[in-house]
Amino acid sequence: MDNLGSLLIETCKASGDAPALDDTDRALTYRQLSEAASAIERALLSVGLTPDEPVLVPVANEARDLAALMGVWRAGGVAIPVARNAPASAIEAMRATTGARFSLTDTAEKPVSQVGEKAPPYRPLLEGAALIVFTSGSRPAERGRSQPSRLHGKTRSNRQCARIHGAHAGIACPANHFRFRDVDLAADVTQGRDALDAFAV
Repeated sequence: MDNLGSLLIETCKASGDAPALDDTDRALTYRQLSEAASAIERALLSVGLTPDEPVLVPVANEARDLAALMGVWRAGGVAIPVARNAPASAIEAMRATTGARFSLTDTAEKPVSQVGEKAPPYRPLLEGAALIVFTSGSRPAERGRSQPSRLHGKTRSNRQCARIHGAHAGIACPANHFRFRDVDLAADVTQGRDALDAFAV
């Protein structure tokens, strides 16, 4: 599938065993990052992920977080970053709002958990999107909405930096305070730049 995940995987293959990420607890080479992302991609496709379907992705400022995002993108899904320590009620609210059917887990034996009964209906807003982001400052009525006018400049800048064109990196974002750290980091990876300690910022 030709998308942001594919672009990142190809860059990882070209960079081999060079260091890619280091969050002080774990370091990953580009090869290891690619392998971890590919494993998640395979797991999502094996359970029937459909194109542009939202997937809950637990994150905690760790190197493995980017591998998880890359795996979702490579499989054609739209990642919903969720803090690993978020209350169950908050996670359920995000799942219900987005209609997410799958969530990534922290276990290699079962990397994908089914949390919904059926795939959500097609939504043009999510076509080619990379992320759906919920922030602590979002009012409930705003969650899940896109604010493209506020994001256009930053999204365009990231696309140019990563040499991404077309619908490779559309973003559905519910609030205007998203820091774009993961998208900026993805741009660094596609350029083969050193991303050491990026998650410690």
